[in-house]
Amino acid sequence: MSSYSSSQVAEPKANPCFNYQAPIPNNTGRRDGYLILPNFDTSTGPVNQKLAIIENSECPELLKVAGHTSKVEDGAACCHEMFFNQPYYVASGPEDKNPVFIAQYFGENDVKNVTSAYEAMKEAREIAHRKSADPNSQDDISEFEQRMVGNSKKKILKRRAYVQGFTITQQQDAICAAPVNAAIIEHAEFTGKLNQLVAIAAGRLLANCAPKEVLDRLAKQAESAIPVTFGHEDNKFFSTVQYNYSGVEIASLEMSLGNFGALHIDGNDDSAMWTVLLVLSNIPESYWPGRTFISSLRIYATMGPMTALVFKAVHPHISLGPIPMGESKRLRLVAVCYPKKPVIRETPALLRRSTPKVLRTIKGVRSSLPEAHPVAIAAFGTLRNQMEFLARLEAHDKFDGNKKTETNWVSTENIGSTFVHLDPLASTVAKPLEEFNKWAKKTNNLPTIKRNYGKLPYLCPNCELRFSSKSRVKIHHNLAHMYTYEWQMPQPSVDPAHQERDSEFDEEGEEQLAEEADLEGEEYSEEEGPVAKKRKRESVKRS
Repeated sequence: MSSYSSSQVAEPKANPCFNYQAPIPNNTGRRDGYLILPNFDTSTGPVNQKLAIIENSECPELLKVAGHTSKVEDGAACCHEMFFNQPYYVASGPEDKNPVFIAQYFGENDVKNVTSAYEAMKEAREIAHRKSADPNSQDDISEFEQRMVGNSKKKILKRRAYVQGFTITQQQDAICAAPVNAAIIEHAEFTGKLNQLVAIAAGRLLANCAPKEVLDRLAKQAESAIPVTFGHEDNKFFSTVQYNYSGVEIASLEMSLGNFGALHIDGNDDSAMWTVLLVLSNIPESYWPGRTFISSLRIYATMGPMTALVFKAVHPHISLGPIPMGESKRLRLVAVCYPKKPVIRETPALLRRSTPKVLRTIKGVRSSLPEAHPVAIAAFGTLRNQMEFLARLEAHDKFDGNKKTETNWVSTENIGSTFVHLDPLASTVAKPLEEFNKWAKKTNNLPTIKRNYGKLPYLCPNCELRFSSKSRVKIHHNLAHMYTYEWQMPQPSVDPAHQERDSEFDEEGEEQLAEEADLEGEEYSEEEGPVAKKRKRESVKRS
């Protein structure tokens, strides 16, 4: 009887096995902190790659709750709040005596203890939120953000992430300055000052937590690689800064930041270096500030104003915005300083040799790069010696990259439910190249793009006008924005007028869209417009 009863007793629910274990106190002989061990053989990596990706994509709903959570709640959700001012390391196993420094969270008091960083952040926050004296400026737009947008007061702010410094082209064949406009260049001293303060703060905090021997080695690497960086001549570790603005009323940061507000991986970052998040938010103290979650390591930090997080952004991560508790026009602002790997490693070899027209209009700027770069990027706050770039044109290395990934939000009761059916020992690999090319051909052609996004899938990056093809956007840019904005390749986005259809297009619809695509690619004279071309096609069909 007793044995029968015991068999009916439900066994306690086992915690799901994620890619990494919970942090434990570090006893490897390095400085105090916490150690994170993998749940897979590091010599081979996860055997079931599909399972590993799904595990990284699962995020607990608990992270969206306002207020601090208990250790019991965190444990049930298989996530762990980072301790203030404690380094976190990842080791290959229990016997690893040289774990890799992966992250550290600075609370406001910890930032205050790094005096130069705190003073720089405090001044940067004041500049970044300073309201414009222009009576026509919007209530929730600062003077700095208005200059990032440009002089147009009518531009719709759908994406409020602004990049300064250097980046890599979409083709990953050239390093170039981040997009600039006439307003940025006109107020180079103003924007340069903010970038300088942010670079100082990020550099000081990184130096306070990262292993000195690693930073020394990376600094020596910079002497030969000569990376173009932003903000300050002493900055050797950050190529780019991104200012992420968002209001407290939005439901998700993805609405204002695009992919940067979703769970994503900064695969173009140099994996040997770190990203620094500086929280320059100006939200009321009564608001819950939100969290940043590193999903692969299952650790998170509460990102209140004047806090900072140093971490390797090649790990998947997501930031959650503040939760409103009343009406407010205050803004969340995070300055993200990061190291683009091609910029850090390959500047001399990949530095772009052409100058956009927006830069050629400035007196004294030569029409070829890299000579023009140091002058044009005064707005980015850096004034390096031009000859440094010209003296070293042989450096080169490899680069790689990924971005947004899928997010699966689950309740505490369902932690692990997205991958419980998968066997970690069942081998899976990435899609073969042939499969990927087949998929890309289906999803990247113009008829498919129009089916998914609407008849006008391309939004001009600099105004609210939409167009049917990239070439149309380019023509519009040359007519309307050539002397105020640098050209940016547009990406498809949903046309507000587009009504999604539940059923697939029939063959006739596909044929019609394909015909439209052919028309887009054809050139026609001024006397003979696209309507005339279409009539010609119809007459040929009838004959």
